Amino acid sequence: MVDSPGRDLLVTAAHCVVAPGSGKARNDLMFVPGYVSGRAPYGRWAVRRAVVDTHWAHQGDQNYDVAFLTTAPMDGQGRVQDAVGSEALDFIADVDPVPAVAVGYPDRTERPVHCLSRLRGFGAGQLEFDCPGLPGGTSGSPLLAGALPTGSGRGAVVGVIGGYQTGGNTDDISYSPRFGPLIAAVYRTAVAQG
Repeated sequence: MVDSPGRDLLVTAAHCVVAPGSGKARNDLMFVPGYVSGRAPYGRWAVRRAVVDTHWAHQGDQNYDVAFLTTAPMDGQGRVQDAVGSEALDFIADVDPVPAVAVGYPDRTERPVHCLSRLRGFGAGQLEFDCPGLPGGTSGSPLLAGALPTGSGRGAVVGVIGGYQTGGNTDDISYSPRFGPLIAAVYRTAVAQG
């Protein structure tokens, strides 16, 4: 969850919701915060809209591998941000090595994992996050600056696992598109479309 006027916006990697270059979003997505072993302690929200940049939707450009998802309640519980809170967004074009924590759900478990490391620049449009223990399934996970080492506490999303190699080909090195003006424009579009 990220701060938004509608209190209903998620961020993830675009490749989690739109096949690169296809232009078409999946229509079967649901957000279940706090999910553990089949339980949905806060409720369930349907994803009603996925917003990605056309550079991703039509060409699969790794520098735009970010999606913002608008949600709607499925169980009558209201806005998701009111139920679980949200993180700030930080659109910083240049990143000096900054401490960040990744929190995600690997394919092989129904419990989240977290990993603390430093986020640093990788080429013109990407960030690199060297941290062992982020296997397949953690794509789309937020990279949080200012959160506690376990990912708890309010932080700022400065990236998502995605981009180069759709987030990384090994469990030790992950990537993210830079959250600069390009991604800020995608966010503004998502907010405007509500």
